[in-house]
Amino acid sequence: MTESARIKRNSIFSFFSMASRLIANVIVFWLIARIYGPEQFGIFTFAHTTATLLILLGDFGFDLLLTTEIAKDRSNALQIFQDIFSLKIVFTLLAFFIMWIFTFWGNMPSETKITLWIFSFFLLFTTLTNFSISLIKGFEKFSYETVISIIMNLSLIICIVIFAINKSSIQILASVFAITRIIGFLLSLYFSKKALPKISFRIKFSKDKSLHKKVLVFGLNLLFTNLFFQLDTILLSVFKGNQAVGFYQAVFKLIILPLMIPDVLNFTLLPVLSRLFVSEPLKAKKISLLMNKILVLFAVPITLILFLFPDQIINIIYGKDLYSQSIPILRIFAFNIFVRFAFESFALILTTTDRQIVRMYTVIIATIINVILNLILIPKFGLIGAAYVSLITIIFVYFVYTFNSMSLFKEWFINFKTALLFISGISIGILMLVLKMNLLVGIPVILISFSAFGVFYYLTSEERDILFSMDFLNFSKIKKS
Repeated sequence: MTESARIKRNSIFSFFSMASRLIANVIVFWLIARIYGPEQFGIFTFAHTTATLLILLGDFGFDLLLTTEIAKDRSNALQIFQDIFSLKIVFTLLAFFIMWIFTFWGNMPSETKITLWIFSFFLLFTTLTNFSISLIKGFEKFSYETVISIIMNLSLIICIVIFAINKSSIQILASVFAITRIIGFLLSLYFSKKALPKISFRIKFSKDKSLHKKVLVFGLNLLFTNLFFQLDTILLSVFKGNQAVGFYQAVFKLIILPLMIPDVLNFTLLPVLSRLFVSEPLKAKKISLLMNKILVLFAVPITLILFLFPDQIINIIYGKDLYSQSIPILRIFAFNIFVRFAFESFALILTTTDRQIVRMYTVIIATIINVILNLILIPKFGLIGAAYVSLITIIFVYFVYTFNSMSLFKEWFINFKTALLFISGISIGILMLVLKMNLLVGIPVILISFSAFGVFYYLTSEERDILFSMDFLNFSKIKKS
């Protein structure tokens, strides 16, 4: 199989794996929000968010490091796995016991404590499953991951639908989350054995200092990158209660859907750009440019739709007036989407040019800023304060990422085509606000307008050929636009 064919095949399997997780999350959290209301939904998402934060401690960059190290040296895969596995177990158990301490020592209602305790097992088996899947990815057995993901998430959807429709307690729903992760863990062990027949789970701590340094950089970056996106939920629960968490998380779960687009591009192009920035930097730059153009083309219409029609979107998805406090939050988060899409390529460039440490320091500072601002604004302004802090933080992060590639920013953004795209977006937005256009009319107009703009004007003919053929290695044809 050629490299191009392998990348396409892996991209397809990666897409289905991510899509199954995304669809499961969207359906499950939508159903819980719709059936159980903001208060119960708030308890459930508070427990889920707490577990998700501690999963970051359990993962601590080990998963990504395992994949990249095995991909570089498969002949030494067993040794690499054992060295990293030993550290992984320590961090996983630490995260698990911290969750227990938080659960039983925290001053919370018993219903919240029980839900948190159940999610501690979700945490444990999620981190172990993720690690096994990372081994599989190192051998580029992406089809194995897809099988695991589809079985696990399909089981989750079916069980949650059955129990939610029957109005079972949220503790039963939390148990379903934990049990499906156990299923995923058992499947991942089976496929790990297929990928590495001599796999051993013997604890053996490596004395390699370079490995420890890599773990630290990858781990801190992963931990703090996600912390400043999730801490507001915890602080909202502390200052404003579970109902506020329900309103906030209703929006957070909603924007996961469009955020799949940069995630898929990141995951697909990360290994390609890591190699090409060393061997063929010009080609890597051209790939990054096309990635940026694709994301900018998505950024403008998605931002417009979320900003112009937040009330109609929230009412359609969650029920009329039930989540009315989520409406202004969605309007603010529309700009979070724009920043993430428009400048995500600069973040990927830092990682693929071995400047991950810049990202690490940036997200650590961002987390500190986020906590300080949330402690000030959430008590005074509640949900709105948390939403604005999230926007301020993400602007800071992507400003730093972009500043480190300023020459590319000037080339990619300071030009007539990009200016016209942004001006068109602002003009259409103002026009629709004035006309008070309905969502059913506005969305088709926005999507058709920007699709036509992108295909016939914004992208060059060479870029269109590459994009529609999905031949991401044949970038020698692209000229500087």
